[in-house]
Amino acid sequence: MRPATLFPAVALVGLLMHPLPAAAQAPVRTFIPEGPSPPQTFGVSAAYDGQTLLLGDDATNAAGFQGSGTVYVFERRDGLWLKRGTLVPSDFFHGISYGRAMAVQGDRMLIGAPDGRGAVPQGGAAYLFERIDGLWTDLGKILPTDIPTGEGFGGWLDLDGDIAAIGTERGAAYVLERSSTGVWSMELLDVVREPNFNYTDVSVSGQRIAVGRWNRGVRIFRRDGARWLFEGEIAVPGLMGISFRDPYILATTDRKAIFLERGHRSWRTAATFDAPAGDETSFGTGRSLDWPWAVVGGARRAYLYVHDGRTWRFERTVVPPTPGVSYSDGNQLAVVKNELVYGDRGVRTAWLYDLGFAATGVDLPGETAHSVAPNPFAAEARVLGRTDAHRAELFDALGRHVADLESDGDAWRIDGVNLAPGPYFVVVTGPGGRRTVPLVRAAR
Repeated sequence: MRPATLFPAVALVGLLMHPLPAAAQAPVRTFIPEGPSPPQTFGVSAAYDGQTLLLGDDATNAAGFQGSGTVYVFERRDGLWLKRGTLVPSDFFHGISYGRAMAVQGDRMLIGAPDGRGAVPQGGAAYLFERIDGLWTDLGKILPTDIPTGEGFGGWLDLDGDIAAIGTERGAAYVLERSSTGVWSMELLDVVREPNFNYTDVSVSGQRIAVGRWNRGVRIFRRDGARWLFEGEIAVPGLMGISFRDPYILATTDRKAIFLERGHRSWRTAATFDAPAGDETSFGTGRSLDWPWAVVGGARRAYLYVHDGRTWRFERTVVPPTPGVSYSDGNQLAVVKNELVYGDRGVRTAWLYDLGFAATGVDLPGETAHSVAPNPFAAEARVLGRTDAHRAELFDALGRHVADLESDGDAWRIDGVNLAPGPYFVVVTGPGGRRTVPLVRAAR
């Protein structure tokens, strides 16, 4: 690794205020556990990728083992939610906290059991799954070879493509990668041992991994060929956790929500929000970011923020219909595109919220124009324009999400074979803002 670069401490200036909470928003779907084992902490964790939803219960007694844990799997198909079953640890043991942390993307998922038994007591473990022929298949238990007793491996984790990161409760972060031949391997990414150190949050976005060190700050690592290079550290005193979606990091303390933005050479503070009055002790315990939305947990509620194309702003407060516990744990919230999952272990329930169509923001001056050709189109169209650090989505005339578009590096491709004739629009989202491009699927 190259010599360390020290990023300047985050300046907590330009504080933005929270308006009064908006009117209560009703969830579009409620999830409750079903099955023979009575739930203990259903909703203590949530992971969501837009189609597959995982809800954890890390204290349920499975197969007679107290507190071993269970993960409930739901999938959305053609607009309908189906329960696809439950997952339990392959090596039952008491109190391993299976499902305390989870991540899912496409046909892969990772489940953490920070109190699991590996080579040493309470060393922790993680379990890797892939969906094969429609069924989730356990690929095996992930264990470090150098784990000390009580490390709590698997308490924090994230997944993006072929790269996963796993954090521990004692100061270490690991990277798990899949090779082009399908083989998974793991290495120690970072470790800092301190007498009063508590936990290590991790978040993956593309070729970068952010490691959040409790009460210290954020360390950034970047993939460079076959190596992971340490890019530098951002000091965030009182840090509780992070969520990273390049080029933004949401870092929370018990008093602030801080949005960090990656520039050409360094990171800067894009926006800082103080905790709402009366919620200072619970604010920041949970957080999730999927640009342009972000959510921060508080006392029996969650606070939503949105990037309006120019800056981050507070949008509204979400209060669940029957709030239970006094705060949102770090893994209970998941925001993906225009949806929010909110789990509450106190009432053993989780809710799905539609945040509304936020992709109709302004176009910023200087943002490279995008266009569709041909337009109208029949079998296929291409969205031309800048693709790096951008995302393109297809919506119908009612604002309903139709598809995420895949890029070949020069343009995004729209497959019109199964699209009904009529108007659509493409929303291109990037660090500089959003651009809406209308198009028409021609009649057959």
